[in-house]
Amino acid sequence: MNIVIVGCSRGIGKFLADNLKEHNLLRLSRTIEEGLYSRRVDVTDLRQIGYCSFYTKAIDWKKVDALIYCAGVQGRIGKAMDMSPEEWVNVMNTNLNGFWNTLWAFKDLLGKAETPRIMAIAGGGATKARPNFSAYAASKTALVRLIETLAEENPTWRINAISPGAIRTKMTEEILQAGPHIAGLKECEDAHKAQAEPTEALELVKFLLSSSGDHITGRLIAAKWDDWRNPKCYTGSAGCLRRVEPEPVSKWKS
Repeated sequence: MNIVIVGCSRGIGKFLADNLKEHNLLRLSRTIEEGLYSRRVDVTDLRQIGYCSFYTKAIDWKKVDALIYCAGVQGRIGKAMDMSPEEWVNVMNTNLNGFWNTLWAFKDLLGKAETPRIMAIAGGGATKARPNFSAYAASKTALVRLIETLAEENPTWRINAISPGAIRTKMTEEILQAGPHIAGLKECEDAHKAQAEPTEALELVKFLLSSSGDHITGRLIAAKWDDWRNPKCYTGSAGCLRRVEPEPVSKWKS
């Protein structure tokens, strides 16, 4: 398969890229070392991403079978109103707009694949409030909703968000450096317990790259906790962002 993987200079993205070498990979990252089929790119700059799509054609890829988006920043840890507007926008630009930029730039090449496979890492905060991580949580929630919408608009795509679980990365280091008085006690406890490698996420990615995962699209998949190999796992609104309906007025009035 021809796979574009974005944000792979370290952390989850690097682990995935290092373990998908049986495929043709184009590795894009802001800080990646130059090399064969690797390019430095700022995902917030659509022009740079567009250049990379032209480069893909230059290496004689007639199509892109899969796009895996791992680029992301956590932003300042602390209360939302203590962030500067510039800090807020930077998180949104990288985590949300960067994904859209990449997808838009490669949409024609993805469109030449019979079943385009698109994945994005959506970490903690996409399904509930996450105090002291407001920009990160808001950007990942928006990312998941965008993926749900794109799945309905493009029925031939297989597009999903992946929650890899707590993994030891630069983000967990930032949480531990901030300490419980800024990040929160539970955040620090979870960071201490983080796995060294995202092995479950890698297995999920491999599953979604195969035809075995064709029944899943438009979902947020917890790599460690969901029974994603089970075709019956994602029925109805399972794995989707939905409002929990309150009890009917007639029930609580009585």
